[in-house]
Amino acid sequence: MERELLDKRYPIYIGGKEVYANREFEKRSPIDTSISIGRFQRGTRDHAVKTLKIMCAAHSISKKESIILAFPPHYFL
Repeated sequence: MERELLDKRYPIYIGGKEVYANREFEKRSPIDTSISIGRFQRGTRDHAVKTLKIMCAAHSISKKESIILAFPPHYFL
């Protein structure tokens, strides 16, 4: 892995825009835990809902269908 990619703060992307959450988590190398691979965003429910709305609008999916996508039938079993 390229050194310049290590220990960076990485955004999530919603609607093609970089988004930084209030909370993050860090991943470290399993071989050498002194090496930080990066800090990643811990998305919230609001991030997921916004992403789902954008995806549904882009693909002309109805509100009812979006619920099925968010919570597939096996989710309720």
